[in-house]
Amino acid sequence: MDTESIGLGISPSLLGCNSEAVPFEEQHGAILIANKNLRVLNLCNGNICEYILVNSSLEEQTINLEQNEHNLLNWTIGVDGKITSTVPTKGWVHVFKRLSNGNENL
Repeated sequence: MDTESIGLGISPSLLGCNSEAVPFEEQHGAILIANKNLRVLNLCNGNICEYILVNSSLEEQTINLEQNEHNLLNWTIGVDGKITSTVPTKGWVHVFKRLSNGNENL
């Protein structure tokens, strides 16, 4: 969050599918967020799709996943085990979905 706040951005391996470390068949693309103030860190690997939504802004941000791309009913989005629809100021939330296999659509 500190590097994003001072304009240096986020490591490319966190923004993408971490292709240097994750085999091609286990990679998943990023979820689409309609809020330009949130950064999506992609931690997916195999049958687990896991993201961290980071808010480095000075205001709480609403999570707006692109519903046409993802079935939101199958996702767990929260902070400390609590379901949420916002990302706190200078904070983050965990987005998680376990797939039945690595090829299932998100």
